[in-house]
This record gives sequence, C-alpha cells and structure tokens, in this order.
Amino acid sequence: MAACLASGRKLFERAAPPHRLAAAYGRGLIGSKPFEHGNLALALTVIYVILKVGGFRLIAQEAECVALMRRVESGEVDEDALAAWIKTHSQTA
Repeated sequence: MAACLASGRKLFERAAPPHRLAAAYGRGLIGSKPFEHGNLALALTVIYVILKVGGFRLIAQEAECVALMRRVESGEVDEDALAAWIKTHSQTA
C-alpha cells in the first residue's frame, strides 16, 4: 500500500494528467491488494474519483471497466496501458 501511495504522490507532485494519476493509484491498489475482498471495486472507484476531481468522467460501460480491472489484476494490462485506456475512455465533465 505504501508503494502505491508513493507512486501516486510522485505523479501528483509533477502535476501529471488525471488519467496518469488514476492509472497509478488504480494499478497500485490492485497490485498491493490492501483488503481481502473488494480491491478491484476500490481501484475502479478511485479511478472514477480522481477523474471527477480532475474534471473528467469515465465513459466506458461498467462491464468493460470490470473486465479491464481483471486484466490489470492478471498482469495482462500494465500501468501505461491502463493510463492510455483511461484517457481514451474519458471525456471532460
């Protein structure tokens, strides 16, 4: 969990775009598995919140988001690919 927060904090300090920050925290939460259950849902919620605070909203369907979170969990999708997906599937609020 500490590594997840540190990675996101570095991006925040560099004023990274919201999709990069959301990907860092989302991937970090999934990778660190801070809870026994609900880590994918938590990661997706954090992604939504970071985008919202940054003035964006996710425009993908829920089922697509869940499938993506599972692919991140399996290692099939890395942080850079997650950031690209978030950027493609978000728009200004």
